[in-house]
Amino acid sequence: MIVGEVHAIETRRDVINKDVVATIKEALELAEQGKLKAVAIAMVEADGSTTASWSSSDVFGALTGSVARLQHRLQIQADGTP
Repeated sequence: MIVGEVHAIETRRDVINKDVVATIKEALELAEQGKLKAVAIAMVEADGSTTASWSSSDVFGALTGSVARLQHRLQIQADGTP
């Protein structure tokens, strides 16, 4: 009898969770290096509820513009436009 390798099955949820963690870690590293002046975070919790948070800042105009740009990019992705 030949025994093969055991492979873990990675679900779409696993892939998404890894991406969520990687994205947060990337932002945290930039913040710890002093490279961020402000941050806004939109979150969708496991139960589907949503929430948002943002840091104190003296650049709310730029942060608002960045949030608008993000909203536009998310809409493009949702529409399936490359």
